[in-house]
Amino acid sequence: LTIEDVLHLAPKFWAVHKDSIIARDPIAHILVTIQLNLVVGTMAPFAIKRPDLHPLMESILNFDISLVFLHVTPFMLTEVGHGCDARNLKTTATLQRDGSFILHTPTPEAVKFMPPSMPIDGIRRVAIVWARLIVDEEDRGIRAFIVPVNNGKEMNKGVHSMLDHGLTSFDNVHLPANAMLGELTMPADMRTQFLSAIHRVGIGALALSLAIIPFLKCATYCVGRYSQRRTVQAGVRGERIPIISFRTQQLPILHSLAQIAVMEAFADWITNRYSTDSALHPGAKHGLGVILKATFLQNGQWSLANLVERSGAQGLYPHNQMVSFEV
Repeated sequence: LTIEDVLHLAPKFWAVHKDSIIARDPIAHILVTIQLNLVVGTMAPFAIKRPDLHPLMESILNFDISLVFLHVTPFMLTEVGHGCDARNLKTTATLQRDGSFILHTPTPEAVKFMPPSMPIDGIRRVAIVWARLIVDEEDRGIRAFIVPVNNGKEMNKGVHSMLDHGLTSFDNVHLPANAMLGELTMPADMRTQFLSAIHRVGIGALALSLAIIPFLKCATYCVGRYSQRRTVQAGVRGERIPIISFRTQQLPILHSLAQIAVMEAFADWITNRYSTDSALHPGAKHGLGVILKATFLQNGQWSLANLVERSGAQGLYPHNQMVSFEV
């Protein structure tokens, strides 16, 4: 993928989130999505006008572990005290006279929650940290900052991590002037500016929902093959026949195949609207993403539950992944 693919939501970007390889390791897919969509997607609009960001962007896109790190560049938005209401986050980035910034966690409730930040041997981590911009004691809204959090051996000065997937705080961390992504000016509307800044979160919700398609494909294939291989005796002296012969075994498989066909067409329609319809209001795009997510989750869970039920005890074996898909 290129910066343009991520920025303009090219077909290649959506294809990453529908690829059948996702079923092999869903957790790895989540990490890839965070790196490509949240991190690269947040930086991409600014990278067009800022050549200084290109080396870091290319390193992230290529998963260059010597510059970024093995799993995913941390995306630090939510805090201990601010999850769904992240617009009220308390982490501050105060502008200094020389144009630099001081990043600080003022209270325990402002500690960044969940993104990994601890060192992995020899692999440096760079995070996208969301903080409240303070200029001359005036709150100018939420901005994203590029923050090196460790050097691959130890945490950088002023950055403290309790657990790898836990808590990260900042104690008057000095950031250069080019660390901020955005402008210093006061936005006309704080809420609109915030929603625009984090718009990749909504795209991520849609993109991750597309993974239900490969999950269903894999589960349907597993149950279908099992139903062809598993046999029972037909009557007292009858021949052994595959259980796919029974209507109760056929229906969940056929229903799932039908759902996959509809889901793929629906996903193509919505992702095409996202990518090409410039007149579509951001609120309408968000609404389409919510509709797809709700539809996919409800129907996907229903189909997976029925497929698991028809797969017998063997379907619960970890290597079949049926239970992990359902979760």
